[in-house]
Amino acid sequence: MVASPMHKQEFDLRTGACLDDPAVTLPVLPVPEARP
Repeated sequence: MVASPMHKQEFDLRTGACLDDPAVTLPVLPVPEARP
């Protein structure tokens, strides 16, 4: 979860969905897995 300090909205980092307003989303980029 990350929160916008200006708009007071919280977002799920895995999906980009706003937890306060389902109509708002953020773009989500794939993250490569770490190699051992």
